[in-house]
Amino acid sequence: MIEYFAITCNKLEEKLVEPIKRLNPDLIQLPFHLRQPSVDLINKINDFDIEVVGKWVTPKNFHNFNLAFFIRLVEQYKNVVKMWDFGGEPETRPSQPGCRWYGTAQEYIDQLKMFVDVVKTSNPFTLVGSGGFLSATFNGFYGNEDRSDFLRKLFDLGLGEMIDYISVNSYLYGYGGTKNVIAGIGKMKEIMAWYHCTKPIIIAETGVPVAGDPRFLHIIQTEERQANSIVETHVLFHSVGIDWLVWFQLFDSCWGLMYEDEGKLKYRKGFDAYKTMVSMLKNYVFVKRFKAYPSRTVEERWKTDKVEWHVFQKDEEEIHVIWVCGGESVTAKITVPMKIYNKYGEELVLDKEFTFTDPIYLKAKKGVVHNLNFMLE
Repeated sequence: MIEYFAITCNKLEEKLVEPIKRLNPDLIQLPFHLRQPSVDLINKINDFDIEVVGKWVTPKNFHNFNLAFFIRLVEQYKNVVKMWDFGGEPETRPSQPGCRWYGTAQEYIDQLKMFVDVVKTSNPFTLVGSGGFLSATFNGFYGNEDRSDFLRKLFDLGLGEMIDYISVNSYLYGYGGTKNVIAGIGKMKEIMAWYHCTKPIIIAETGVPVAGDPRFLHIIQTEERQANSIVETHVLFHSVGIDWLVWFQLFDSCWGLMYEDEGKLKYRKGFDAYKTMVSMLKNYVFVKRFKAYPSRTVEERWKTDKVEWHVFQKDEEEIHVIWVCGGESVTAKITVPMKIYNKYGEELVLDKEFTFTDPIYLKAKKGVVHNLNFMLE
């Protein structure tokens, strides 16, 4: 089941309360190391049955954040924060760009233990995870270096026994594409199995920017591509057993589904794509993938091999989420009753066949649509 739709909001402000309600995620992740909004403001989010994940990424001067500081932080938000996630990409070392954790593996474990003890003392039922690991993205496959050695050191020091879940920062575009998701999650599960760790994996950060630092041109996309990737990323992760996925992020000039221009809130196409995805798939269970047929020639096989086809069910209804990778397009024949929607939730009025590339939703009764009566040519 898709248990959680979650999104990061770096700067929770009053003007974002109504858009958050419209977006209707299950969780909002608030990075308290960047900004610490009032409890009253967070309560307005809780009123929509949206729970809060508290994020803490200890900065370079981590020695300054001691037991007394963590007690104040946790006590301030203990009535509004249901889950905490500690850490962000600690495998990136000081010699590498983007380093967030400058200490050793032992120092990380010491800080994490201090934080976990404070949270569990305040409320033993509050979940605590760690640590925004990059080892699923930088996994040694598809042109990426392997940064998992630091993660293994953390497991040697008892990471798996200390926390309730493992959190991962995972990025698709510029790091091997959709196939890197499968390889990366497989790598994480392999490492965890070696250490007999059966804790769930969640994605604490994934997203697509539409502007920003030129050093990240390899991941910057158009608004349309960002909207596509919202659907593709969530569906791919859920199909490999990841139920809780945090999109980065809601409100930002470069990464956000929203941004501000001359004092006015602006909405990117990704906002509607996210809202549609939640309304379509919330409470549905992923059940299987389909292979797109026919594949009678080499040319057809090259094309149908790029079709991603995922099936979700709830009661007697199915939703099929389908798209084509690599900029290809395919033509589909409609031979059974179904409703078809684009990624923005607009119902498509179609003839007996149509051509598509971007994600679409097919809604039909359970078992009606399969790869022998929804033919691709």
